[in-house]
Amino acid sequence: MLKQILTEFLDITGVTTAALVGRDGFIIDMAGKASLDRDAIGVLGSSSLIFFEMEKGAAQLDGGNLRQMMLEYQNGAIILTPVTRDEFLMVLTNTTNGLGHMAYLIATTSPRVAAAL
Repeated sequence: MLKQILTEFLDITGVTTAALVGRDGFIIDMAGKASLDRDAIGVLGSSSLIFFEMEKGAAQLDGGNLRQMMLEYQNGAIILTPVTRDEFLMVLTNTTNGLGHMAYLIATTSPRVAAAL
């Protein structure tokens, strides 16, 4: 079921990879580009998420719990969405068009991912 949900993200125009990642940086499951360095993207996502949830990130902003974050690059983006206390979704794109729509779809699908765990 989890693999099926991750594969559904690939139907969104511009999405190249969807992964469920543990807070420790290990990829639990992934759909999409097989050529990516799984360890590198897992650690990038985990360290980014943890940094912005820690005191130096979130507490300074007094914004409450992190719901989603996006790292936008020239040729794409990485969208990180916490699913449970220990796992998060990581979606990679090859475009910056429609990122708001993608972020919305990812946020509304995350409860299905949590239920599949």
